[in-house]
Amino acid sequence: MKRKKSAILAVLMALVIVLSPTAVFAAEDYEAGAQEVQEVAVAGDNPFQWVTDALADTFGEVRQITLTPEAMEMALYDFDYLVAKILGVAPTQNIIERRIGTTAEEFFARWREIITQNFPVPSVASFEMPDLWGEAREGDLYAAADYLFTVLFVAGLELGGIGHMSAQGPFLIEQAFLMFAQMIYTDFAYATTQEEIDAMLALGFTYEQLYAFYEAAVNSVHHRYQIFNTPSVLWFYGFDPSEFDLYADLNEFLGILDPDNITTAIIEEGRTAYLRIASFLGNLDFDSQTLFPFFEKI
Repeated sequence: MKRKKSAILAVLMALVIVLSPTAVFAAEDYEAGAQEVQEVAVAGDNPFQWVTDALADTFGEVRQITLTPEAMEMALYDFDYLVAKILGVAPTQNIIERRIGTTAEEFFARWREIITQNFPVPSVASFEMPDLWGEAREGDLYAAADYLFTVLFVAGLELGGIGHMSAQGPFLIEQAFLMFAQMIYTDFAYATTQEEIDAMLALGFTYEQLYAFYEAAVNSVHHRYQIFNTPSVLWFYGFDPSEFDLYADLNEFLGILDPDNITTAIIEEGRTAYLRIASFLGNLDFDSQTLFPFFEKI
């Protein structure tokens, strides 16, 4: 398996920041940004046109998708299912309302209405997964999936990262599958030493509490593995579980053993120190070998 970089995500996010920095990151301007998108949809203008133009300027010709009535029914069914799940469990609904100025229900209802208007949309999947989605595939199911991926991708950009709600590219799905599969089949996640147990007990935890933590962790891992191992996910991303090496080095695969992730410096002794953490997705144990001695020093 090779790590795949998403050029399309970088390009679109850069354009969002350049064209509308306050609408994406400043809480007081979320409502204005959402209202602008809503007015575009109400006016009948294509809210995906800027995405099409951005992709065309960078990559050239962009494949467009529209839905047949049958594909529309499939897309709306899947969209409604997803939204029901989000509204049922997502703890970020109040954040959406505070930062965008509309409730989560209203936000998703507006995007549902956008789907029903059947605007031509660019195939984001064709850039994320060119081998699988580069060319149009025959059938309503393919069109519905292709179309909905773009809708969710653009809706996620409008949310600006709230609650990590966005359409995920193949690399993130691939690493999540591998991570949780390893945890289940190789005891990767559950190896707790007696020394660690004793340390927790010394902090005041009971054996019953530790077992409850362990059981919750196991249930969480199995739940996530089931999600990433569903036939629809494997079908959309073109994954075959039998091809995964469950004993692959996750640190190497994810690229999180990076000696340059942590940068430290003493600018003025006793007064000013500098610390740079390039990514919070690094390996905590590995980074701590640099972090903690620096903390002790300063």
